[in-house]
Amino acid sequence: MIKLTIDQKTLTVEKGKTILEAANGAGIKIPTLCWLGKLSPVGSCRMCVVEVEGIAKPISACDTVAADGMVVTTQSPALHELRRDALKLMLVNHPLDCPVCDKGGECDLQDLVWEFGITDQPFAAPKAARKTPERYVSPFIKQWQDRCVLCGRCVRACKEVKGIGCIEIKDNGFDSYIGPVDGVDCVS
Repeated sequence: MIKLTIDQKTLTVEKGKTILEAANGAGIKIPTLCWLGKLSPVGSCRMCVVEVEGIAKPISACDTVAADGMVVTTQSPALHELRRDALKLMLVNHPLDCPVCDKGGECDLQDLVWEFGITDQPFAAPKAARKTPERYVSPFIKQWQDRCVLCGRCVRACKEVKGIGCIEIKDNGFDSYIGPVDGVDCVS
C-alpha cells in the first residue's frame, strides 16, 4: 500500500494503481475519453491531465502509476484550459450536431463538450478531410469517420477484449484514421 494526496485528500491505495484509479476510488472525478475500464490505458486524449508536485508539466492520470508521497492536483484553471483545448482539437473532424446524432444523450464526447462549454469549432477542418467515407471496416464494425475522434477505444477493445486486432490507427497526424489490419480477418 502507498499513500498519496489528491486534491488535498490523503489516500491509501494498492501499489501499482494509477492516479486515475486512486482518484476514482476516492470519488474524485477526472475527465477521460480514451480510457475505458477494462482496456489498457494509453493517455492519448489528454483529458485526464493532472498536476503533480515536483513535475514541471501536467501528466496523464490514466497511465501514470501513483507513487508514495505523490501530491496531485486534478482541477485548476490551467488544467481546465488544457483539457478544453485538447477537446477542441479532437472536434476538428467531428460535427457539433449532437441533437440529431444516434448516440445523442449516450455519448462521452457529448458529455465532455457540454461540461467544457464548447459551442463552436475554432479548429474545424475542410469537409473532405478524412481518407475514408462511412463504411464497414469489418462485417461487425461500421465506422463514421466524421464522428471518430481517434480515441483508440475500438482498436484496443478489438485486440484486448476480442483478441483479434483486425483494426488499427493508420497514418499519422491529420491523416490518421481507423482502418483494417492487412491480413487479419474480423471474426465474431
